Formats: sequence, C-alpha cells, structure tokens
Amino acid sequence: RQAAHISEAIPRAREAGLTHLLHVDDDEIVYCHEGTPSLHAFLASHMAAEDLHMRNLEALAPPSAAGGDDTDPFASCYAFRHTPRDYCAYINGKSFGSVGVAGLAPAGPHHFCGGVGGGESVQVPVPPRVAVVLHYECCSFPRWRRKYAQLAASHSPADTDAVPFEFYRASIRLAAALVAARDANAEEAAVAQALAHWRQWKLPPPEAEVRARELRRGGGGGGEGGGGHG
Repeated sequence: RQAAHISEAIPRAREAGLTHLLHVDDDEIVYCHEGTPSLHAFLASHMAAEDLHMRNLEALAPPSAAGGDDTDPFASCYAFRHTPRDYCAYINGKSFGSVGVAGLAPAGPHHFCGGVGGGESVQVPVPPRVAVVLHYECCSFPRWRRKYAQLAASHSPADTDAVPFEFYRASIRLAAALVAARDANAEEAAVAQALAHWRQWKLPPPEAEVRARELRRGGGGGGEGGGGHG
C-alpha cells in the first residue's frame, strides 16, 4: 500500500515541479538542527542521487503519559534514544527521493531506488546536523493500547514470533492478554502487566528530566533540543 502510494505520487510530484519526496508516518517528523535552509541546500547539492538517507531517533514519553495522558507527543516529548540496538521499533531511517532521477521508485518504506542502465542506486547519507527523523512510536499508554490491540487481532502466535522487534512481540502478547481478560480482576492484572512493560521501554531515565529542566531554564550550555538516551 505504501509503495503504491509513493509510486503514484512520483509523477504527480514531477508535474508539480517538486524536487524531492519523503515518506513519513503520522508519528514521525523531520528535525533540522541547522534549520531548513541547510536541508534545502544539501538536497540541492545532490540532485543526481536518488536516495538521500536520514537516520532516525526514537522518542521517549514524558512521565505523565504513563498515567493516561494522551496529549500531542510532538509537543511533550523531550528525550530520544539514539543507539539503534536500544530501539523499540525500526532502525532503518528514512530517505528523500530525488524526483528528477529517471526511474525513481520506492524501495520499501525507508529508501528509494532508480536510475537507468542497471547500475547500483546512489545513496547519500544526510548528516544528522542537517536532518534526522524523529519517531514517536506509542508515546502514551492509551496509544500503545490502541495500536497493539489492533495488532493482536491480526497476528497469530506464529506471526508474532516472526516480528523482528522484541518490544513489538511482547506488546502484541500483552495486548492479546488484555483483550482476552474475562472479568475485572483479570483485566486489572493484565493492565498492570502491560503498563509495567510500557514504562520499562518508553519512559526516559531520571537524568533526562533533570537535563530537560536545565535546558528550559536556559542553563547547562550544550545546544538545542531534548536530552539523549543511549
């Protein structure tokens, strides 16, 4: 479905005079540390490369989100994982596709391919200072509960075993237990177990909140943005 949508958008982007396409989900944004002029200049200097690839960082939820707060994660999150082995979800980043490259096509949700003559695709890494993708996956417990209840309904045990992410596998199983709870006591126990799982994976360490308070006060030196969590 995503590939079909992007494939349909490429000729329309050309007709509209656009230079690049980017596929992001509704829980992702692009962050430009040096500002959008730096990103625009970088894209303009690599027009012949079909795949301009950003790395992704993974948002951690504010502590209030554990209690059911379902506010805008883009405004409330302040800490991000930046070590891929610790991520809950994908580590593949996202790419801009250069619309002017002949034969441009999606290569899954994370990359573009293209060119003529059968050569290898040209991929250029986007420096993190220029742009990164921020991924806000289930940054409140209600969001987690909605998403994984849907996945539990569509995944058999064998399907769940094949999911490549530890957090996803455990979340689907816990959500299935929530759905299967037949009385108030069973549901209460399932919610408690699921919330403990969510808190373990999704809340930032205490030092991140300290650092965030310092940045909000304008102290601590150290530049823009929220705290990192490795």
